[in-house]
Formats: sequence, structure tokens, C-alpha cells
Amino acid sequence: MLWAVDITGTAAGLLLALLGAHGQQVRYVPGRTVDRMSGAYRGEAKTARDAYVIAETVRHRGDLQE
Repeated sequence: MLWAVDITGTAAGLLLALLGAHGQQVRYVPGRTVDRMSGAYRGEAKTARDAYVIAETVRHRGDLQE
């Protein structure tokens, strides 16, 4: 399983700490990337679309920061 987030810092700190403590892989998808790619998924609610875009981005790109 691979987790993906589009935020870092204190807002995601607890999630990232828990995932790291359990040896889970996490990738960071920059917000700019989410914004650019979300145009391809019009018609979805913003939150659902962003979640889908983040998941698809991680699935297709192997160059994202861990």
C-alpha cells in the first residue's frame, strides 16, 4: 500500500508520524500538480476530484518525493 498526501507540516503531522511509525510508504504530491491535473477531471466535487487526482498522480508518476 502506498499513501499520498498533498499537504505537509503541522496539518498532516499526526498522519505522517503514524504512517512512518508503522513503516508505511508516503508520497507527497505538490498542490500545484494537483491543481494542474484536476482540470482533466471536471464535473467532480472539488474534494472528491482532488483525492482522485492525487491517487492517479501517485499511480502514474514514480518521481514524487517520499
